[in-house]
Amino acid sequence: MMCLNVIGEQGTGSCVRRSGFTLHSIERFKVLNSNGVVLVEFFAPWCGHCQALTPTWEKAANVLNGVATVAALDADAHQSLAEEFGIRGFPTIKVFAPGKPPVDYQGARDVKPIAEFALQQVKALLKDRLAGKASGGSSEKSQPSASVELNSGNFDELVLKSKELWIVEFFAPWCGHCKKLAPEWKKAANNLKGKVKLGHVDCDSEKVLFKYDFT
Repeated sequence: MMCLNVIGEQGTGSCVRRSGFTLHSIERFKVLNSNGVVLVEFFAPWCGHCQALTPTWEKAANVLNGVATVAALDADAHQSLAEEFGIRGFPTIKVFAPGKPPVDYQGARDVKPIAEFALQQVKALLKDRLAGKASGGSSEKSQPSASVELNSGNFDELVLKSKELWIVEFFAPWCGHCKKLAPEWKKAANNLKGKVKLGHVDCDSEKVLFKYDFT
């Protein structure tokens, strides 16, 4: 297993047991990102869901070796960097492509869907390059979603204890209706940003939240 030493803005950090690329500084991350697609897992050492994701993330790193870079960031140790990317819950997976805003991965936490999503981003990057398009852009498709990824670790604190209005989508990655709703949900989250909080819960991986009666 490779020891991934993820370093924050000040150039110091701790060794985290994650397979992937060793990031020595935020500057190095920017250089790495400028050359290809990078998947970053933002995690907290105390987070049970993050610990459960570790073996899957390691397998994804091996599967995507030579195709895309897989890395991880200890959000507790590097809070300023996590805040810069709007991390509110753990684990959060973001995919970075050169010149584009980061895209939130909202699919199942299994190797195949993670790898397939990464491959989609790589193909999109190659398509843009073949078409001679600039790598930058602010198209609606590339904009990150303002919908917050909710799980059993942050649901009570962010939603139930909040004085703000929340609209939460409970979805399943395999559900056709959920897939059709996804782009509209993203639009709604971005359009309502600053007015109403929107969030989403993966019902397949967050069955513990079924203790609440959301019918």
